[in-house]
Amino acid sequence: MRLTKFIVLFVICTLAISIAIPAFAADGAATYKAKCAACHGPEGQGKVGPAVKGATLSADQITDLLAKGNDAKKAPHKKAIAGISADDAKGLGENAADFTGVLVDYKAKGYTLDYLGTEDIDGTQAHKLRVTRPNGDLTYVYLDPDYFLEIRAVNRRIEHGVPNETVVDYGDYEKVAGVYLPFALESGPKGSSERASVQVEKAEANVAAEEKLFQFPAAPAGAAK
Repeated sequence: MRLTKFIVLFVICTLAISIAIPAFAADGAATYKAKCAACHGPEGQGKVGPAVKGATLSADQITDLLAKGNDAKKAPHKKAIAGISADDAKGLGENAADFTGVLVDYKAKGYTLDYLGTEDIDGTQAHKLRVTRPNGDLTYVYLDPDYFLEIRAVNRRIEHGVPNETVVDYGDYEKVAGVYLPFALESGPKGSSERASVQVEKAEANVAAEEKLFQFPAAPAGAAK
């Protein structure tokens, strides 16, 4: 099976950050790994279940499917997914809809995009964009003024009726197979000094990887179910 290795690396990095900081886990990445990746693939490319990338369902429709189920769907989506709270379902829905990036196909996803001018981000006058989802959740995207690469994203979601904001910084961009990728990622709750950092040492494109690498290990004999 051919997989794009650098995409796999950055999915793994995102998941590592989500495990390290509970606030970032609300973005849905950790829940996706635990509940969805076995069927839909670690990259959302599809496996036993359909691909998440390019899905036509909106974030709200995915959230509703996870939280309530649908008799017209195949198992396990005929009923609500066990162990997923309403906030988890919401985070997963948005994570799935934005798997390739919050700005990708934003109109098709029903998002509104506003340009808010520039703002100083660690000494850089970055272009500031506001992405508004139909459910009112926001993502502020900051772009480098020279190369228009994403250097920061601030996600604002309402959870249990309370606004929750997380910040993700991107840096050390390098060109891999013609695509600029951030080799440094740092994330944490907004206004907090708590941060998780990931530094990527190497990225390669279109490297063959066996499918078994992404399968869950077998449960040990006698393990409780």
